[in-house]
Formats: sequence, structure tokens, C-alpha cells
Amino acid sequence: MTASRMITLYSRALLYGGPVLLGAVLAADRRWMSQPLELLFLTACCVGLRGAQIPLSKYSYLTQTGLVALTGSLLVGLPATALAIAAGTVGADWAWQRKTPSAAVINAGREVVALVAAFGVYAALVEALGLAASGLRVELLLPLFAYAIAYFALGRILFYFSLILRAKLERGERMFILRYECISYGATIIAGGTIVGTVVAWPPEVWGIVGVLIAFLGLLLKGMLDEAISAEELNKIHAMEAVITSNISLEDSFARIEGLAHRL
Repeated sequence: MTASRMITLYSRALLYGGPVLLGAVLAADRRWMSQPLELLFLTACCVGLRGAQIPLSKYSYLTQTGLVALTGSLLVGLPATALAIAAGTVGADWAWQRKTPSAAVINAGREVVALVAAFGVYAALVEALGLAASGLRVELLLPLFAYAIAYFALGRILFYFSLILRAKLERGERMFILRYECISYGATIIAGGTIVGTVVAWPPEVWGIVGVLIAFLGLLLKGMLDEAISAEELNKIHAMEAVITSNISLEDSFARIEGLAHRL
């Protein structure tokens, strides 16, 4: 099977499998029907966090969709969060980022699959440890840690699968992307832990204050990451300029320029 054929099948699996999986989750647990306000809030947060993405390269970008996925599934429930993630991803990608409807649905399917699969790991560990009725307590640290790792691993594997299969990422670019993915997800974990801890331990009057603080710090971090990524790209351009103007053949110069253009 060729790489292009495998990518086509993979895209179709996400295009059709994601909505089917979402429908199964919604049918199995109908709590989402009595959570309209939570659903609207999570959807709005997903649209905002996904729409304000940070580009890493021509093919990759950073978002904070995971913040909605992790905190929403723990505080509100998996069904409402999965539906909000799907609707928010389609809305942000289609209306905000101007992607095609099929691409938006594929991205939504990927987010739903990653969330449901990772939550399955969390639920299995909770059941195995006999903590199903304990609520959010210290004893859940191991399942929560496994949940966070599983969501990151599954989400990134599903996102970069086609790029790796098509060999679109060079070695240096892979390390560059991995570094910023880890930084971004570290911020997601810190913000998510703060939100969950605040909602569980503090009265609703405090939630708004913490939310405003997290939003401010998030915008600050976004600006810092934008500047850092732009600076790294500019350094690469300057380094490439020095190489091209040195004593190398014209063919090699054009090849390097073409490779840099594909990255940017």
C-alpha cells in the first residue's frame, strides 16, 4: 500500500469514524442533555483557544484545545466535553481559520478520538484501582497522570501521523516541533490543574478571578512563544543566507532555498 493511499484511508477513518464515535458516546451517556450552559461555555472556550493557534511550520501549529478537553472531561463529563470539542474545532477551523469543511470535520474527528481514547485509559485505571466513587482526590494522581500522558501522546501521534508518513518533517524540524509541543502542553497541564483545583476546592466567587488570571497569563505565554518561534525561524534564515552566499554550487543553493521555503 502506498503512502498516499494510506493517508487517504486515514483521513476517511477520521472523517467518518470521529462522528460515529461521538454519537456512540452521546448515546451511551446522556448527561450532556441536561448541561446546556456547560456545553455552550466549553464550545466557546474551544473556539477561542483553537482559533488563536500558534503556527510552528507550514504543516504544524500549537493550540490549547487540550485545556478544554482535560478540564471539561473531569469537571463536566466526557459526553458534553467531546461534543463541545467537536463543535468548537469545526467552528474554529472552518469559520476562523478558513479551512475546508471536510478538513474541519477530520480535525474534529481526530480530537474526539484522542479525547475518548485517553479518557478510556483514565477510566480503566480508576476502575482497576477501585477509585470509581472517590471523586477528585489525591488517590487519583496516578490515573490523572496517565490520562494527561495518554491524551498528549495520542493527540500528537494522530496529528503528525500523515506528516511523518509523507516525510514532510526534517530531523531538525521534528526536534523544534517537539520542544514547543512539550512547552505548550506543560502550560496546559499547569493551567488545567489550577482550574480543576479551583473548581473543586474554592467557591464560585473565586472562579472568575482565577479565570481572568489564567487568561492573562495565557495571552502572555502566547506572545512569548510567538516571539521565540519567530526568532528561531529568523536565525535559520540568516544561517541559510550565510551558507548560500558562501562557496557552494548554485544547484545546492537552490536546493537549500527550496527546502527552507517548504518549511516556512
